[in-house]
Parts: sequence; C-alpha cells; structure tokens
Amino acid sequence: APAATVKPAATTATHAATTATPAAAQPPGKQRDPLSAQHATDDVLIRHLYKTERGNIAASPFSLYVPLAMLGNGASEGNLAKYVKRLSDDTADTAAGLLQSNLYEKAQISRLTQAGDCIFTTANSLWLSDRLTGVSTEFTDTLKADFGAEVFLRDLPGAVGEVNGWTSDNTGGKIDKLLSEIDDSAVAVVVNATYFNGKWTYPFDEYATRKNTFNNADGTTAQTDFMSTHTEHFKYINSGGIQAVELPYGYDGRFVMRVFTGNNIGTVNDYVAKNGYIVNGVSKFANTGGEDYVTVTMPKFKAETTLDLVDTVDKIGFDFIFGDGKFDKIDKSAKISKIIQKVYIVVDELGTEAAAATMFEMVGSAMPPEHITRLVFDKPFVYGIYDTQDNLPLFYGVYRQAG
Repeated sequence: APAATVKPAATTATHAATTATPAAAQPPGKQRDPLSAQHATDDVLIRHLYKTERGNIAASPFSLYVPLAMLGNGASEGNLAKYVKRLSDDTADTAAGLLQSNLYEKAQISRLTQAGDCIFTTANSLWLSDRLTGVSTEFTDTLKADFGAEVFLRDLPGAVGEVNGWTSDNTGGKIDKLLSEIDDSAVAVVVNATYFNGKWTYPFDEYATRKNTFNNADGTTAQTDFMSTHTEHFKYINSGGIQAVELPYGYDGRFVMRVFTGNNIGTVNDYVAKNGYIVNGVSKFANTGGEDYVTVTMPKFKAETTLDLVDTVDKIGFDFIFGDGKFDKIDKSAKISKIIQKVYIVVDELGTEAAAATMFEMVGSAMPPEHITRLVFDKPFVYGIYDTQDNLPLFYGVYRQAG
C-alpha cells in the first residue's frame, strides 16, 4: 500500500467538533464500555508509578492511553486480539472491538474539547520515516479520521526540532523539548500533546498565602508556601483514615481536582497500593462523598517530570506490544524502543495554570454555617484532574516533598 501523504507542520487547533456520546458510536456485538478498560489501565499505571517512582510524581494517564489506542490500529493480526482485549474487552470480534475503541476515543476527544470556560486541547501526530514504502493507508487513514492525527513523512533523525516544535505548539509552550534525539534506525514516532488550563470556581485567597511546614514522606520537614480558600461548600470525604476534597474549575465544575490525604503517610500508601486511586477515588465521591463547609489549605506548587515508561507499560498489561513483528501495518521490522512522557503542572491561588477569576457575590439573609471543616494538606497527598462527564483522569500527581 502507498505511504501516507505529507502534511505541513501542525499548529494549535481550535476544536469545534459536535459532542458525541460513546453509546451512539458503539457497533453491535459483545461490549464493555471502553471507559472501563481505560479506568482499569489507569489504575494499574498509577499504582505502579506510586510504587516505583520516588519523590513528587506528575503523570498523564490520558496522554499515555491515547497513543496506545492509536497503535492498536497498526497491530499485526496475531497481536490484535490481545490489544482489543485491553482496549474494549471484545475478544469475540476483534474488528468490532477495535472499531468500538476507535469510535469511543473519537467521541471522547470531541467531548473533552468542549471545555466550557476551561481550556482543554489534545493533539496527535504520526511521524513516519521517508524510507518506509509499505505503511498501510488503512492505518494512517484511521488515525486521521478517529484520532485527528496529523501524519508527516520525514528523515526522522533530522526531525527532532520539528517534533519538539509541534509538541510546544500543542502544549501552550510548556513542553518545548520532548526529544533530544531520534535513533538513526527509527521508522515511526507517535506523539500525543495535551494541555489544560482552568481557573478555580472558588479561588484561593492570594493575601492568605503563608509559609508553613510540610511533613515530607521521608520524615523531614520543609517550609513552603501554603494557600488557603475562604470557607466554601465543597464535596468532601472523611472515611477510613482518608480525607479528600473536590475542588472545581470554571463556572460549571465539569473539570475538578480531587485531593486525597491520610491521617498519616502509611494511610495514603495503603490506600493507593491496595484500593487503587482512579476507580476507587471516583466511586468514593460518587457513592459516599457528601458536601460540607470546608476551608482548604494546601501547598502551591510546580511539578515537572520526565518519565521513561517502557518498563511501566510492560508491567501494566501491555507486554505484548514489545518485540519484533508486532506492528506490521507500519513495518514488519517496527518495534517499540522508547516511551517518554514529560509533564508540567502548576497549581496556584488562581487555578491550574494561571488565569483570571471573577466571582459575583449575592448577599441575602442566609445564616453562616454552624460547622466548618478545616482541611490542611501538610503531609503527602495524591491528586488528580478529572473530567467529571466520564470521570476521566487527565493528569495525576503525588506530592511527597516540599522545597
């Protein structure tokens, strides 16, 4: 089959796709909502990172899962059933299962980019070596149609600057050097770039930010800037030694940050290791989370991480994607050699990524609340930024150490 056509370099796109629902996009047959498969993968990913990475962690389960789903379309026939089982759990009909996964991702991306007064963008690209002659046009056409991917033919070792430029354009300039080199023998590079910018529904009071003591995971302490909200009505959990709060963004609260801490460091460790974070974090808020008048005090912070995810992806159930002959729709010799993720998160008084906030205050005759919960995150905590329509984790982090 002929190779894909050349496209010019990408720029940040404005998304105007109509909202679609997963149910409307699903083909007939044996089905499990691909979101369940995605949640399961995200949970295993986060447990693995929590156990193996030291210090503070920042990761994007979403940005890892999307290119994994893209590559499923290039899988060899002998590998496709395993891929489909991970993506949609439809092993009776691999073609239907792959179609279900693709259409779900297409609908999900469309929904996410309808972000209200928050900003959410995600972009995908496939960079192919200009030496390739047998790339399946079905593969490249599917990535364009279902993932909005841009496809480029390049001398890959000489395309480092262009790949980094594309990534910078699609992350608001926050990740401007994804790669330092591309191997001389590379035949393909797949990239997802995701960007979020949201202001708190209830901003933290800039004048209340003070230095205070954070109790690090290693038993030491450090002074860092703590920010505090006014007393607001937040979703809140206090159960089983875990305290958690949901902090909404924007006027509609569709995107939220959920922050979990424990009575002690061991409680948080046990919670993540035994119960997971994504699935149980979602279910706790859905099933047991109430609302209370809460004052939240937590560090303002910036997290930047670079993760080598080859071992992680191998350990979370995608071991079958490594080795020779796994992606013959790209090239019979193609095999995965690197998986790198860079993440940048800034949390401050105004939101996640600085933004202006406007609040209309209405006065009336309501009495002040009799009870106020004061929730102070002065010891290690885990947090995630979610799209609440799908309870989809977009970013995840662990704050273990200040300073």
